[in-house]
Amino acid sequence: MRKKILLTVVAALLAVVSLRSCSRGPEIVFSIDSETTVGTQPFTVRFSSAGEGLKNITVSYVGEYSTILLETKQYPEGVKDDTVDISLKPFAGIEDGPAEIRATAEVYGGGLGSGGETTKTRKIVADLSPPKITVISATENRILHAGSGVIIYKVSPDAVESGVRIGDRFFKGHKAAPGAGFSDKDVRISFFSYPHEVNEGETVLVTAVDPIGNQRKLPVSYSLERNPVEDTRIEITDKFIKMKMLPLISASEGMSLKEIFLVVNNRIRLVNGKKVERVLSRTAEKIMWEGAFLRPVGELQAGFQKRDYVFNGESLDTQFHLGYDLASQRRNPVRASNNGVVVFADDLGIYGNTIIIDHGMGVATLYAHLSSMSAHRGDTVAKNDIIGTTGATGLAFGDHLHFGMYIGGVPVSPKQWWDPFWVKTRITENIDDARRATGAGQEN
Repeated sequence: MRKKILLTVVAALLAVVSLRSCSRGPEIVFSIDSETTVGTQPFTVRFSSAGEGLKNITVSYVGEYSTILLETKQYPEGVKDDTVDISLKPFAGIEDGPAEIRATAEVYGGGLGSGGETTKTRKIVADLSPPKITVISATENRILHAGSGVIIYKVSPDAVESGVRIGDRFFKGHKAAPGAGFSDKDVRISFFSYPHEVNEGETVLVTAVDPIGNQRKLPVSYSLERNPVEDTRIEITDKFIKMKMLPLISASEGMSLKEIFLVVNNRIRLVNGKKVERVLSRTAEKIMWEGAFLRPVGELQAGFQKRDYVFNGESLDTQFHLGYDLASQRRNPVRASNNGVVVFADDLGIYGNTIIIDHGMGVATLYAHLSSMSAHRGDTVAKNDIIGTTGATGLAFGDHLHFGMYIGGVPVSPKQWWDPFWVKTRITENIDDARRATGAGQEN
């Protein structure tokens, strides 16, 4: 009898626990803290239910003068949890200032349970106003494909990052004061390129973002000049693979010559290119170069070109040659093309012994295949200083210098920077004009 009573009590307790589980209201969790400043960047609201599942949810913005529905969803039975992304949009009628985010969830009832509803709120301060951008001066609207340009602009004080964006490439805007002699601390200079791999028709944008992610995008009008690219056929021999490519692979056992070629010419080339980007991700916040860049001594053997690599009659790979090859006599002195600081002096895979010089504000030069290097990382060099000698290290077919020009880590054609007239009229005069006209221009 006592045993029967005990079982009845246990069953009753289990029923109460089950009833409470079924009837317990849903839980709501915000990814934003109370009274946080919220911009256009999304935040999340998570809904969950321990019972038979969520029935519906709503998320609303509640301001001083209006309530705006941001999200609503209905669920089939059995959905236990869901997370929704919420963004505040200025055009939806949301105004800057104090407000709250209100979230409500209802669950299905089941058995003896009657379901339940929960509402939670978070106080916020809405700030949907992006930084302001005023273009002061810009390179002429003609941009050379794989060429360079400069835009000088002013941002409002709330901008924490700005620059020029073309496709997936971003070229940082650098503080013009004191790096370029400007007195206005809100003026920025962005050296940029229309990268060779970006197709025609991409929008050129001056962008600025504030601490909470609000972003301004200002399109710049331009016309793109074609830069004729030569297609070249490169014959690869067994000897070249064994002498030049095999040493670049640490574990090549069992690999065919064809496989060795593809690993080096494709994967290692990509890794080396990323290494250059990482090295150039930091740059001096001042202009160190003066006037046109020196063209290295030597006969031009190859420029920016698309190369089709052929092995035993088979086309194996296509790559872009991202610089200029110049050759004269063996072990010819290599000179710094302009003033700057050496940021890399080491072996760089397919490039062999390589020196990279930062000239400030994202402008840099690269000197590859060197037989010797007399400049070292951290050295300050002046235009025309000897930094090494030409050679055939890396994947060089013979003694020569591979010279590369980079803007924001992106390889560009150096021909413009070798031209004193282009540097004067397209770069120097633009910067001088901007100094005189600080604060004037196109605003958005």
